[in-house]
Amino acid sequence: MKISKFLVLLLVLATMPIVSVADKAFRHVSGNVDVSVTDFGSFTAFRGGGFADNFEYPKGSGKYYLQQFSEIWIGDAKGNVATAWNLTNKGVAPLSGNWRTTETGEVTLDPKPDGRQIVNAQYDSHRIKGFPLDLLVDQQSFSWSSKNYPEYDDFLILKLTITNPSAVNLKGIYVALSTNWNVDGEDMKKGQLSTDMMDWNAENRMLFAFDADSKDGLDPVHVGTSLISGNVAAHQIYTFRNIKGQVDVGVFNDANRSLFMSNPNFLVAKRIGGRSRADLIKFKFPPWDYIGILSSGPHTIRAGKSISVTFALVAGKSLSELKQNASNAKRIAYASPDITAKVVKGGVEIAWEKPISFVGGYQLFRRIEGDEIFEQIGPRIIEGAVFPDTDVQYGVEYTYRVSAVDYKGTPIESYSKEVTVMPDFIPDPPVGMTGEFTTEGNYFLLRLPEPTQKISQYIIYRNHTGEPPWTPIAKVKPDTKNFTDTNIYPEYQYFYALAGTNRSGDIGDIAVMLDPETEEPISLEIVAAPKSTAKLDLKEVIVYPNPFQISRHETMVFDHLTARAMIYIYDGSGALVQQLEHIDKSPRLEWDLRNWGGVPLSSGVYIYYIEDIGSVKTHDLDNDELLPHPWQIEKHTHTGKFVVIN
Repeated sequence: MKISKFLVLLLVLATMPIVSVADKAFRHVSGNVDVSVTDFGSFTAFRGGGFADNFEYPKGSGKYYLQQFSEIWIGDAKGNVATAWNLTNKGVAPLSGNWRTTETGEVTLDPKPDGRQIVNAQYDSHRIKGFPLDLLVDQQSFSWSSKNYPEYDDFLILKLTITNPSAVNLKGIYVALSTNWNVDGEDMKKGQLSTDMMDWNAENRMLFAFDADSKDGLDPVHVGTSLISGNVAAHQIYTFRNIKGQVDVGVFNDANRSLFMSNPNFLVAKRIGGRSRADLIKFKFPPWDYIGILSSGPHTIRAGKSISVTFALVAGKSLSELKQNASNAKRIAYASPDITAKVVKGGVEIAWEKPISFVGGYQLFRRIEGDEIFEQIGPRIIEGAVFPDTDVQYGVEYTYRVSAVDYKGTPIESYSKEVTVMPDFIPDPPVGMTGEFTTEGNYFLLRLPEPTQKISQYIIYRNHTGEPPWTPIAKVKPDTKNFTDTNIYPEYQYFYALAGTNRSGDIGDIAVMLDPETEEPISLEIVAAPKSTAKLDLKEVIVYPNPFQISRHETMVFDHLTARAMIYIYDGSGALVQQLEHIDKSPRLEWDLRNWGGVPLSSGVYIYYIEDIGSVKTHDLDNDELLPHPWQIEKHTHTGKFVVIN
């Protein structure tokens, strides 16, 4: 439709973007649509330094189908409606409505490893003082990647959770999306308005728009707004611009907005719009620039409680594809995003994530290895998101999937993905492990009990307390009788525990090594120092205790040294604080952690540098041998760090 140059100027001024915006937006780009979502209840996008149209489809095409005035309405039938866009003395303006981003509500992106994108935002109704409805909105939007979910990449799901923070119940609340779809396309500079038609699809509870201007070629794309959860209150089609091409300010009047949301026959009764294409044709409305209002309600939100309503913004390259995508949106909104099955004692535990839309419960289905069909198991309706399946046999493969039911108990055929597991027994705690230190005192010998079940392996655990958590140190075959632990140090006590695993790798309960008389956890300790034999190099140097606790320890030990070594100690700034000379042919040097001036080191991180100053290349330094001159021997170095704490 062509309009005058004067009206073109008015329209350009009316739609000029406002660039000073504090609120933020995130783009869903994982699927076949590129959609921006904000934290102030608007569907505007941000491009070129200001507001812009939204919902690019297909992604990368440069064609945007949702105009920037589209937004979220929540209110009552009495003229109280919270919105993002309002009519001001300067015209229609964003950020002039009631929605205000909360302190912690700025949009945040939560990407998932499988390509899903979840964007969270929160806003309340207090941007304008004196608004009578106390509303807090948690907004979540969801999109799916084309790579992993090709059947779910042509739409965006929007979940609105509305909380009543006040002490008074809110009754007669309506939740609506006001969407100004633009399929035909418009060029305001040339005076070309969008010429579309809208219709209602009852099966998918969807208001949709399509190109009705054949003069410039028909765009086959169909776009729409679908109500996924929540009862339908009204679906209205109204002219967004008047006969002169100007924006109809009636759309931004709260009294009208209340009627649009709450009275399904308001437009039809006044013959100024319709509920479907049939109404528009009946009242002789031509293809035009229309706005669609789809609402849910009336809802009662009790004091301190919440309700949830879910919508979808859907696209398709034809009407049939649009309907299929809307059906897919409903299916994925009620499907559990993930399901797991793990072997537990007595059976299999199945757990699943709650779906996007609130549901009345779940039904669990199982297929046994060799069967072709799933059969429901457990109660008719499962209230929680976890169920133990005890009717299983070891060595048989089971496949599970879960589906939701609505609040009336009616099944919703939106199945989760399938998960398969083969149950196996969970090993009992393997009691009877004993241990002892060797005569030399440089390793512990553990004696493992003979298995009483067909386990696949033993896992040996160790710690210094005898209480969880335990650290696994070895995995051995089930017929292993003895295990030696050589990774031990003086001045520490070591507790040990044992567990078995089944063929599936599931770990049984841990059995702690106990004193047979007291039945209390028993520890092993080094009671005799290892034989003093110097090392031939510095590869195995250890420093303990590390960290050094000032309130507990008195000396630090440098062990596995060469016969002659020099140790340099540096603080965190690189300053040399001590130099220790080791020349007694033993592998150990004890130090009281005092610096040059005899002052104890303070807490912090320290670097040590050890340099071999002429070790002999013999295997036994107990004899009184003459040490060769330092420059005749290949020197070795070692660097490390230790920590001092209070």
